Amino acid sequence: MGEGKAVRVARPRTSIKDKTGAVLAALAGRDFTTANELANLVGFDGAILHGALLTLVSEGKLVREGKARGTKYRLA
Repeated sequence: MGEGKAVRVARPRTSIKDKTGAVLAALAGRDFTTANELANLVGFDGAILHGALLTLVSEGKLVREGKARGTKYRLA
């Protein structure tokens, strides 16, 4: 077969519910936390973490404070 072709390995997909649950669990007992700190706690970052944070803020489960790099989150 074609040598040099990348083989794609299927990884199990995690639902947004699982991701938001992980964020909520990571924030339990914590005060304001940055997205970078959350990424280290939950093990995912970037667009996936951003989507989970936006979902939780829109549902009223998280409070967002600050802007840009100074943005922090805490449980509502």
